[in-house]
Amino acid sequence: MYDLVIEDPIFTELEFNHRWIEAGIVTCDNFSLIKQQYLTGEDRCSKHYRWGAFKSFMNQNKTIDGSSFQILYDLGERDSTPAMGRAILFDLITRLDCPLELIDRAIATGDFTLSKHAVKCKVIRQGDITKK
Repeated sequence: MYDLVIEDPIFTELEFNHRWIEAGIVTCDNFSLIKQQYLTGEDRCSKHYRWGAFKSFMNQNKTIDGSSFQILYDLGERDSTPAMGRAILFDLITRLDCPLELIDRAIATGDFTLSKHAVKCKVIRQGDITKK
């Protein structure tokens, strides 16, 4: 069933890949909607559709397991649009259920802005841990 999604030229045009499906961000149902919006709308910027799918996933999933966080982090690191990839990483590490290992990974990226944000997130998390 997902083969039809992966083989669809719009899937590639929007710069999705199998990891978006593996993470649960792209499903058969929501890809159909994304494709319809892309084909009938005026916005041809692929990152807007990836961002919309990512944000929808994040809003629908109040908790995310560690392995899914890892896949999501990898998607952010490897996104074809560096600014969008960074936005994905910012969103991930801001969540309270984000594994501390990924926050540490963000600190070590060498990206000043991301590292600075990750340090703030870690301080907040450590404050939450000590209050418990």
